[in-house]
Amino acid sequence: MVPWVAFSTLARMPILRSSPEIASAISQDQIAYGTQQGRMLLRVTPTYSFDDWFVQGQVELVGTEDQTAERSALGAADTDDLWLRIGQWNKWDFQVGRFEGWEVFHLGMGLDQNSFERVGAVGHGDPNSLTFYGLTDDEFRPQGEAGNMALHYYPLPFLRFEALGTVGSDSGGNTEVATRPVAILDFGWLKLKGGVEWQRTTAQAAATNQTDITKKGVGGAVQFVFEPHVELGFNVAQGTIFDIGANGQESTTGSLTRTSYGGFANFSNGSARHPLLLGVGGLFTRNVDQNNIANPNVVDNYWLWQSFVAAQYVVFQQLYIKLVGSYSRAHFLDAGTNPATTYDDEMYSVRLRFSFYF
Repeated sequence: MVPWVAFSTLARMPILRSSPEIASAISQDQIAYGTQQGRMLLRVTPTYSFDDWFVQGQVELVGTEDQTAERSALGAADTDDLWLRIGQWNKWDFQVGRFEGWEVFHLGMGLDQNSFERVGAVGHGDPNSLTFYGLTDDEFRPQGEAGNMALHYYPLPFLRFEALGTVGSDSGGNTEVATRPVAILDFGWLKLKGGVEWQRTTAQAAATNQTDITKKGVGGAVQFVFEPHVELGFNVAQGTIFDIGANGQESTTGSLTRTSYGGFANFSNGSARHPLLLGVGGLFTRNVDQNNIANPNVVDNYWLWQSFVAAQYVVFQQLYIKLVGSYSRAHFLDAGTNPATTYDDEMYSVRLRFSFYF
């Protein structure tokens, strides 16, 4: 059993700023948020092993501090992992259930899940499709009634493969089928990661609902690890979405190209008694769709810059205290208005996290 508990206190202060030429169309505004989040996880991993064969299961039960969220809401699930796998140690295995795929796009010490800096300077009324893309459509645990299957293969000590598949009904009741093969070349001091993914979502009532959404993507990363003091990495990924709505027509705002690239660096004092870790990172994302009204040569074009600095100290090798400060800026060119509208959002945030592993 591996229990852990984490608490985070966050503050978010985005500022909506209009461009001078459209000051009359968009008013300036300031919004401030503050919240406390808490989760406790209890992990049980029974394992039966004979010779080099094994059968293994895992369940992670989650306690969530936020009791206003529905238990089925994203981030409020009662169970994280729930899977079974069988195979031969360090050779191959087959896994089925609820679990995450292998990570390709490593973000460093910031931009954690369910944090304000992960969302960035995207406020109310902004396109909610503007989020970073890092081969992430099928990386995380599936929602709704869908489940994962994966075949892992380890041909060499420094080379490993994952062939991930997803099938079932998503949280919206649509049928989802996906695949996500990933390869990792790991020499310790150098890690090369790459993969592709494909996902198709269709309506269950196909006779009356022609919804058909296809997502494709490719991405890669390189990481350097110079223990015990320095780790740094660079990432890049691009994905496309082709969105056919329920009426059989292509959605000009839902069909788009997403591109993300960025990097991070961590610096450690290498001390076992007083471990201190510092980190910086940045990430740029651009979304371009096919929506236009005023000018056929102008389409919606959005970009998002996210950056952070972080410091972490470990007390008694179990209590992790991490402070993260972030800055984000987003630019929106909305070609769906006549004339086209452009404006910018800015956001500053601070997050303090306490994590205890025992």
